[in-house]
Amino acid sequence: MRADPDFDARMADIARLISPQADVREMIDTVVPRPAQHDSIRRLTPAELMATMRVNEATCSSVPRNIILLDDMITTGCSFIACLNILQTRFPGVPISGIFAARRVIDHVLSPC
Repeated sequence: MRADPDFDARMADIARLISPQADVREMIDTVVPRPAQHDSIRRLTPAELMATMRVNEATCSSVPRNIILLDDMITTGCSFIACLNILQTRFPGVPISGIFAARRVIDHVLSPC
């Protein structure tokens, strides 16, 4: 949730840096507090996740030609499927794809290859 102290807007910032002319919109908001999927013992299903999210209508005044969902991690794909379903309902017929970046913390530095 945007009000959560752990909220991180860096993915949208990165998208704007990668392509300054792109129409970057944060179209989905989490509206029910829940732990991050990667921090949960029991991961929510796409349907359960969808129940915690809403379209940010303030970002939807124009219909996009296509949508690319950008996320920092893909583990099971549940969050992507939930967002895909929400946006397909809101924008039927608009092509939607996903880009996922993964990050891991290396405990020690290995010698260069």
